[in-house]
Amino acid sequence: VVVVASATLESVMRLREGLRELSGALNSHRVAVVVPVLVGADAHAGADCAQLDEMLAGAGLPVQPSGHLPYDPRALMRLQGGEHPDGRLGRTLLIRAARALCATLLAHTDHAVQPDQPVQPGQPVQPGLLGQVGQVGQVGAS
Repeated sequence: VVVVASATLESVMRLREGLRELSGALNSHRVAVVVPVLVGADAHAGADCAQLDEMLAGAGLPVQPSGHLPYDPRALMRLQGGEHPDGRLGRTLLIRAARALCATLLAHTDHAVQPDQPVQPGQPVQPGLLGQVGQVGQVGAS
């Protein structure tokens, strides 16, 4: 399960409280991996993620180390506009960070993305399988 928050105190506090409320359901469904992801300034990513990890551990929440996606509205607009992430868009911090995050998430699963089996626009993603980064709303995780 991937939980996402902006790198603000209010958002992080809501994430912590939401995880507390969900912990029983996650345990009953035997969800073994919960990965928090912060969206915010790249310059503060390391410190922000470390603080989040410390806060969630202090609350007794069993989560993996947090990941980070930079807040990059220009790259997001290009992605939403249909630009393919293999071109110049692929060199943006947002797409590079998203690819790194996908690799981290895949390390927590038994599934692997096959390079010869890309996710096509509109094609549903199999549960537990991360598709290629770049298709908004088409990437899923278990």
